[in-house]
Amino acid sequence: MADLTVIFLTENNLPKHWTRYHRKILADCIGKNDLITISRKPIKNFGLNIIQTEERSIANIYNQILRGAKLAQTELIAIAEDDTLYVKSHFEYRPPRKGKNTFYYNMANWKIFNWGRPCYHNSLRIALNYVLVANRETVIAVLENRIKLNSPKYFGELGKYIRDREMEGRPCDIDFFSTCEPVININHDKGFDDYCHRHVKRMGNLRAYDIPLWGKAENLIKQFR
Repeated sequence: MADLTVIFLTENNLPKHWTRYHRKILADCIGKNDLITISRKPIKNFGLNIIQTEERSIANIYNQILRGAKLAQTELIAIAEDDTLYVKSHFEYRPPRKGKNTFYYNMANWKIFNWGRPCYHNSLRIALNYVLVANRETVIAVLENRIKLNSPKYFGELGKYIRDREMEGRPCDIDFFSTCEPVININHDKGFDDYCHRHVKRMGNLRAYDIPLWGKAENLIKQFR
C-alpha cells in the first residue's frame, strides 16, 4: 500500500497547453502514490477529485490542504501545485522516523519567470508549499491550530511560525532535503504574488540557462502557453 498521498491543488486557470504538459509529467512522477486533486472545475481520471467552491484567497489554500489531508489515508502527504514540474525522486523521499513532527522542504527547486529573458534561478530559501513533504497528522494539527487563531498573518509555510512550533503536545520543526534532479516552479501573474503581477520580482542569486533533465530555460518556458 502507498504510504504517501499527493494533494494536487489547481485553480484551473493556467494555459491549456501547459495543463496537459504538466499533468502528464505529474502523473508519471506520482507513480503508485495516492492522489487527491482539489480543483475549481471537475477533472476526470486524475485521482480522487474534490471541487472547491470557496472564495479564492491565500487562506483558502490552507483550508484546501487541510481538507485534502483529512481525506488522505496515508501516513505522509506531499503538496503539488499546477505551476510546478516535479521529478519522481521528490515523491520518493521519505523523512526519517524521528522527523514525524517536522515539515520537510525540497531545496532543489528552481524558478522561471514567464516574463523577461528565460533563466532558471534559486534563492536557496525555504520554498512554498509546493515542495512540502510531511506527516499527515502533523499537518492537520498545525492547520487546525492556525484556524483557531483566526489571523491572516499565520497563513504561510507550515512550521514557519513560532506558534506552529509551540503547539501543546506536538512541537514542530522545519528541515530540508534535496533531490538530485530539481523541481521547477513557474512564476506567473495568475497567482497571489503582487511582485509577479507587476513583473518586478527579483531573481535568486543562483542562476542558470540550461540544467540537466529540464534543458534550456527558453525551451521549457515555451510550454507555458
